[in-house]
Amino acid sequence: MFFSCLLFFVGSKHYIKKIPDHSPIKTMTRVLVATIKKRRSKLLDRSCNIRQVEEVKCVIKLIPIWVACIIYFIVQVQMGTSSIVQALQSDRRVSQNSNFHIPAATYSVFSLLALLIWIPIYDQIIIPKARKTTKTEDGISMLQRLGVGFFLAIITMIISGLVENKRRVIAISQPTLGFAMSGGKISAMSCYWLVPQFAIAGISEGFSIIGQLEFYKKQLPENMRNFGLALLYCGFGLSTLLSTFVESIIHMITNNSKSGSWVAEDLNKGRLEYLYYLIAVLQLLNFVYFLVVAKRYKYIVVESKLLEVKTDAVNLSDHHTNALLPTQETTNLPTTMGSVEVETSRNEAERDEACLAKLSQQGEGSRQYYLQHIDDLQLHVLQQSDNLKCLQAQRDELRSKVRMLSEELQLLQEPGSYVGEVVKVIGKSKVLVNVHPEGKYVVDIDKSIDMTKITPSTRVALRNDSYVLHRILPSKVDPWSTS
Repeated sequence: MFFSCLLFFVGSKHYIKKIPDHSPIKTMTRVLVATIKKRRSKLLDRSCNIRQVEEVKCVIKLIPIWVACIIYFIVQVQMGTSSIVQALQSDRRVSQNSNFHIPAATYSVFSLLALLIWIPIYDQIIIPKARKTTKTEDGISMLQRLGVGFFLAIITMIISGLVENKRRVIAISQPTLGFAMSGGKISAMSCYWLVPQFAIAGISEGFSIIGQLEFYKKQLPENMRNFGLALLYCGFGLSTLLSTFVESIIHMITNNSKSGSWVAEDLNKGRLEYLYYLIAVLQLLNFVYFLVVAKRYKYIVVESKLLEVKTDAVNLSDHHTNALLPTQETTNLPTTMGSVEVETSRNEAERDEACLAKLSQQGEGSRQYYLQHIDDLQLHVLQQSDNLKCLQAQRDELRSKVRMLSEELQLLQEPGSYVGEVVKVIGKSKVLVNVHPEGKYVVDIDKSIDMTKITPSTRVALRNDSYVLHRILPSKVDPWSTS
């Protein structure tokens, strides 16, 4: 961990650091506080600017879906806790004749294996067929993926309960294989019976967790998309607390019963399958709740809204322009109809004023929002222009290096030619040259070479057959030169 942190901080100067223009959390807090103080929903759009209010609305719309995801994660928590305890009190031998025991926590790898096998099938078979059926680009919508994951979570808990019931019956009715660390007897049931529940949980995780990340990325505002991963982990953390709370309540209720606690330390004395069935019922209710909120949810498509507003604005602009421009018939009227022209112009002016007033009342909020959006895009264009200049400078530098290396390669391909750097000038006709990788040599200077151009660190070429410096190489090469 120390070396990973060290490597992270060593490379920090090479990272691209984008300074945020504002804090989304402060913006949300300011909008919500202003709304609560005013106690009127209509004033929500006036508490801050339009963009900030719309961002808060987007986050609020995601909360019902996020709550359903919190309930779903209880299944994943159980797969990492109770299912591992199941493995501890099961036969973990590779085979009946083997003495090697697979570690209990290792069985969670079957979730990853199932996910690795499922992803290619999903991408190469299911999605293409779904695209042909639904005639959409995604094939299966984001909320549909979440729904499939939630449904598989129910199946996971039911299978887990059935397997636990079988394990417990075998442990009670048949000879055991010793004692676990908790003191309970180890059932003769093979741990391979746990593979189906881990596999289905892994496929469910592929639908739900990946679907959540995509959902948050596409439905959150652009400057709040990093919240998607935070919402995911926050939901998982809350589900861990919720799972612990549920188990504690069940333990308090069932501990004093005749059959004992459902979540006893020794699974053979408890009824863990009842806990699984209870969580399955909870997941079923959560699935119904998710169907209700998903049906009411409307996807946020900023591009279509922007196009619609732009189209309306263009139509209104064309209407006003056509109303203000004189027609050919009007210009050809005789001067005796001057009073009629004045009256017509007055009516047109009144009509224009009414249209402009209506436009200013209805479209002021949208205009401010999209003006702010245009400003953000212009700032983004400026940033990309700066990045382009940096890339062009890097390109020029690389071109210079390519020219220099090409020239050195050409010299190296000549028979008996070396490339090196001048270390020191000795007298008027000799220099000390560092030739890579042979070493340093004192060589003569060709009579055609100007001694004034030879200084330390000057790149030169020399022939090793006569050890004569016969050419001075440029230290810098013009990248735009094609010669």
